[in-house]
Amino acid sequence: MNAEWMRRSPERSGMTKSKRMRLTGAACGVLSVVGFLACGDANREDFGPPPPPLPEPSQPPEGEACVEAFAETRRAVDIIMSIDQSWSMAEEVASLQENVNLLPTLLAETGLDYRVVMMAAIRGAGKYGVCVPPPLGGPDCSANGNIFRPVDYLVDSRTTLDQLLMTFDHPVSKFAWRDVLRPGVLKVFVPITDDDSSLSGKDFDADLLLREKALFGTPSSRNYIFFPVIGSNDFPADTLCLSASAPGYEYQYLATLTNGKWFSVCRPSLKPVLEEIGKATREAISCEVAVPEPPADATLDFDRINVRITPKDGSPVVVPQDPSRPCTEGADGWQFSEDKKKILLCGSACDLVKSDPAAKFNVGFGCNTVIR
Repeated sequence: MNAEWMRRSPERSGMTKSKRMRLTGAACGVLSVVGFLACGDANREDFGPPPPPLPEPSQPPEGEACVEAFAETRRAVDIIMSIDQSWSMAEEVASLQENVNLLPTLLAETGLDYRVVMMAAIRGAGKYGVCVPPPLGGPDCSANGNIFRPVDYLVDSRTTLDQLLMTFDHPVSKFAWRDVLRPGVLKVFVPITDDDSSLSGKDFDADLLLREKALFGTPSSRNYIFFPVIGSNDFPADTLCLSASAPGYEYQYLATLTNGKWFSVCRPSLKPVLEEIGKATREAISCEVAVPEPPADATLDFDRINVRITPKDGSPVVVPQDPSRPCTEGADGWQFSEDKKKILLCGSACDLVKSDPAAKFNVGFGCNTVIR
């Protein structure tokens, strides 16, 4: 959040309290985003009585134009998986292929807009080849539109982090995955290995953040998270599990750095691990959404965006912007991410979305922003 936003007040923006109250009920088109994820209790009264259903666009009081354009989007995530194909990973490779379609099923149940990248050699590695079947994968180990991208690259036991960086924008198309990623969308890395990395987690993070800020964020506001499946016992334990080669300390570092967690590769099946990763992914993005491009007949003005939440069986609830402090320090409303690529819900607004999986997240473009 830049200094100008932090200094903004209703008086400086030319908006009195009474005027803001009138704008709350002003006619605004909206952008619907599927809300999802259960758990947590919301206090909807924190936002005051919900306004009536949104009418058609009209002129607000005092003759000030307030006509909003709208578009549709959904919460989204880009998942980058990789699997160690060394000799000790035969059982894990087989279990992954058998259960990998659990992950998109869990994500699709909430209407999530997801994409999956899988880095592993498809053929030429004997029984260790990884072929992702439909419905996630395409026929004969191929891609499935933008939903699934196989990266046909052999992953060794200690080179996962190096190879993720190497293949990111590789000149050979079958090794590259940069073009699948979307700006402003959270990136979830899921490396699966029973060994550690020859590249340190610190160096991986520094290199990744040099790539593209819109994709991976900045040192103060990262846009990626690690959920590694490694040779440690389950988080928060960091000790070596029975059948692994190393506990994966570099992956633990990245998980801790990005507020993720790790899962043990030493389980008889990866099925429960994939289920937990699906749930953790939904939790990670439950209160954020990428700021969409406005329609052709509208312009993006960061001073003229408003947010409402519409519960499944209720009227829209106005969420004021609260740029006074970070979400983690008590903000209650919505705010932009550091690069203004995402809208973040904070406090009781986030609780409300989490408590109502069928709620819709509405963003209107064209009316002066209502500020707490």
